Amino acid sequence: KMPPYPGVAQVMEISQGTRQTKKEKNDDWAAEYAAYSTEKEKERDEEERQQQRQQQELPQSQQNHNDEEEDWAVQYHNYCVEKEAKVAVEEKQKATATNLNVEEGEDWAVQYHNHCVENEARLAREEGELEKAKNNAEDTSAAEESWETGYAKYLIKKAEEEQKKQSD
Repeated sequence: KMPPYPGVAQVMEISQGTRQTKKEKNDDWAAEYAAYSTEKEKERDEEERQQQRQQQELPQSQQNHNDEEEDWAVQYHNYCVEKEAKVAVEEKQKATATNLNVEEGEDWAVQYHNHCVENEARLAREEGELEKAKNNAEDTSAAEESWETGYAKYLIKKAEEEQKKQSD
């Protein structure tokens, strides 16, 4: 029993009833969860039925549109096949334009050798272009240095002229 505090009243309600044990409480929880799960399952089934009804009510054109959306993988595959065919034709045209002698009966080793030679020539051209670009960059930096130097000389000359004007 707590000691009395002035100005404070304590009330305690005691109810007499059946006491539930922990086991009964757990059983009640399990029953409540089972009821909840059943209710949710019924709601889910009802939503599925509504969706099925809505799809049945859709016009045929919209249903076909949905089928097309589902078949996007097939459409993409067909697109890729067409694209590969176009690329193959373009490569064959390039090969004949550059006289690579790519024939179906030609040995793969010869084709690979020709391919390597072509790549080495392309890399040599790119390296030459890179060297030219580096040389141009160095020339540009030299030009920038001369511009900076020229501007510095201009500022010095301008300052000297102003000093002469002030001294006069």
